[in-house]
Amino acid sequence: MHKDATAAFWTSNSSVRVRRLAVFIKLQYWRIVVHLSSTVSVGSV
Repeated sequence: MHKDATAAFWTSNSSVRVRRLAVFIKLQYWRIVVHLSSTVSVGSV
């Protein structure tokens, strides 16, 4: 049942917005990762 709901969700018209949101989240995630890694490297040195 959950899989059917997920399939209906991904095939809906909002799939484009969902993909854009996913890309946005990925970019934010990598920004945070880079920021944290640079902070840790500076702190360890």
